[in-house]
Amino acid sequence: MEELPNFQLFCGIGLAASILACSYAASRPHPLDHIPTVGSPGLLGSYWSAVKYISNAIDIVQQGFNKYKTDAFRVSTMHGWIVYLNPSHLEEVMKLPTDVMSFELVLDDMVRMEYTFGSQISHHHYNLTIIRTRLTRNLSVLLPGIKDEMVATLDGLLDMKPNEWKSIPVVDYSRTITASILNRTVVRLPLCRDPDWVNFTVQSTMDAIKEGVMLGGVPDFLLTLSAKFITTTSSRLRRGVKHLDPIIKERLRCMQAYGEKWTDRPFDVLQWFMDDENETTTPLLTARILFFIFGGMISTSIVLAKVLCFLATNPQCVQPLREEVEMVIDEHGWTREGIAQMRRVDSFIKETLRFDGSAAFGVQRKTTKDVTLSDGTFLPQGTHVAVPAYAIEHDHHNYENPFSFEPFRFVDLQDKCGDLSKYQLTSVSHDSLMFGFGKSACPGRFLASMTLKALLAYIVVTYDLKPGKDFPDSQKLAGVILTRPSAKLLFRKRMD
Repeated sequence: MEELPNFQLFCGIGLAASILACSYAASRPHPLDHIPTVGSPGLLGSYWSAVKYISNAIDIVQQGFNKYKTDAFRVSTMHGWIVYLNPSHLEEVMKLPTDVMSFELVLDDMVRMEYTFGSQISHHHYNLTIIRTRLTRNLSVLLPGIKDEMVATLDGLLDMKPNEWKSIPVVDYSRTITASILNRTVVRLPLCRDPDWVNFTVQSTMDAIKEGVMLGGVPDFLLTLSAKFITTTSSRLRRGVKHLDPIIKERLRCMQAYGEKWTDRPFDVLQWFMDDENETTTPLLTARILFFIFGGMISTSIVLAKVLCFLATNPQCVQPLREEVEMVIDEHGWTREGIAQMRRVDSFIKETLRFDGSAAFGVQRKTTKDVTLSDGTFLPQGTHVAVPAYAIEHDHHNYENPFSFEPFRFVDLQDKCGDLSKYQLTSVSHDSLMFGFGKSACPGRFLASMTLKALLAYIVVTYDLKPGKDFPDSQKLAGVILTRPSAKLLFRKRMD
């Protein structure tokens, strides 16, 4: 209790400093004053707009999209201004180099990586290199392990008697399922089935999100001090090291003893990190692994929860999905080629994302220097930019009946255009921004897509499911559409 007065003093100093900083800023012209504002004007008005943005972001951005369809507009958030560009800016913005339009800076603003994962995670380029050069190229090799882990995890979580309906918290289960499957790729057996490790990686990810959100509202000059009160990074790393240290030491021993002749070299993300000469210490490797799992688990688990909820509330889709999966598996088995043939499964997931899974924002970047676009839009250094993804994906110019959930919409679009490679879950375009846009689109989308399709395919042919009692709708938080944590689904082993 002796620390409480010091903490209160710290909070008071921080509040006073923030008020002084805001008052100073309010007395000076803002570099974004030339861009129209959606929301209340003035310093107090922007604060009130930022509060409303937390629960009403999609409506606020939709208002801006409707009013300034061919121009940029800005909205106030608790983390500062976001400038929403119109879709015609996409090509130009994506052609700018990453050291001018940076996603890394946006990620750091959201997560505060230095404080939530440790100072050794100063950038994420190495993770991206691993995904592009090792992970994506070897999805066919990794799929059998993913399938094996998927079956083991689901059978363990959904252990039930014949004809028994089991109520499950869909958000929690989606996180556990995603973490277990991802860990099979990251650290392999037996660690990927250690309940303590799996639960730890889930909790580590959720703690990092919470701590990042809390630090996001702290002025930069108070970050280091604030992090001491807010984060549990050191204890997370220690717990992770406890699990990984014996594995890493044994692998290092084999690498030193056998070199390139090590025939049983593990084929997983941990080993790919270790194969780099700079990645040999357990604390650094642990931080890398936790950050890799963080990046892979969040979005995939969110999408999985949504897909299961939409499957439960659209029982008319079950039979067409089952017919497709059973036909494909009979012909191709559980292979990457077979997964690619599941067009209805692919469309169901993509339509779920389009209809209810997209955020208010997409393709987020932060300028590292002043930028002037070809239409004269000036973006000063440090500007957070995005495109109104939800509004674009619900624009009747882009999709017929955009506010209607049509599970096989993209199968129909493929049939009409005669190009089966178009409108796939992994494809990105001006009107499909769930994975980003252009060459900088999310490189992990191929693993995420394969995992989600395999999960939906296995679940639909193995289980019956329906909404639980008082099944709630989605909730909107700071521009992101999430499944309510209280949502429950009823599962039963398939009867027919």
